[in-house]
Amino acid sequence: MGIMSLPWSLVLALTIAVVSAGDEVALLAFREQISDGGALASWNSSAGFCSWEGVTCGRWMPKRAVALRLDGRALVGALSPALGNLTFLRTLNLSFNWFHGEIPASLGRLHRLRRLDLSDNSFSSTFPVNLSSCVSMTEMRLRNNKLGGRIPTELGDKLASLEDALPDRTLEIADPTIWLHGEPKDDITSSRIQECLLSVFRLGISCSKAQPRERTLIRNAAAEMHAIRDAYLLFAGKRIGEHGAKGEPRLKTFELE
Repeated sequence: MGIMSLPWSLVLALTIAVVSAGDEVALLAFREQISDGGALASWNSSAGFCSWEGVTCGRWMPKRAVALRLDGRALVGALSPALGNLTFLRTLNLSFNWFHGEIPASLGRLHRLRRLDLSDNSFSSTFPVNLSSCVSMTEMRLRNNKLGGRIPTELGDKLASLEDALPDRTLEIADPTIWLHGEPKDDITSSRIQECLLSVFRLGISCSKAQPRERTLIRNAAAEMHAIRDAYLLFAGKRIGEHGAKGEPRLKTFELE
């Protein structure tokens, strides 16, 4: 008997069973690569995966995982690329755990993903440029990891909040010539420089919106850049005076695309 002769309700039921099995397989693959200390004890075949700890299934797609919230569960390990198969996922929150290694490129397949929170882990390597393929993304939190390299410009237009996308290692990915005299000497200097960089990054994104009418006007951008520079130089001058250093502080020119 061919599939065309099957009742529509049976075909639909079979389809749902297949795709839901795919979500369960992806979740189990994720668990296989981590140590959970019992936090994921409910993740077993005796119950449907929609009832597992941290898993939320859709209202209209009851057999598809739409959210995975496992923040603060003391999970240890690497992220399985299988997470990229949870194609209905809208929220992924794995913050405040001990994940390490690279952020899988497969997460770029999550076109419905709106919120991604991987902050306060130990992810390393460069910024995951593949996440720019998550066309529905509005919130991305990657703070307190070990990510390096340049921030991909493709990420800027995807986010409602740039600050949430920047890690605490902003100082490491900036041009080193902006320092007063070598590396920042104290937490106050580091904090002020990072604040300056964040202001410039925000301005850069506001000048690079896809729609011209949404972009900051050139005269306003120039005025804001002058204000950022003046605030930085005022602070730098005070710090130089306090420590008796010589020379003139410099702020590296930022080219906005």
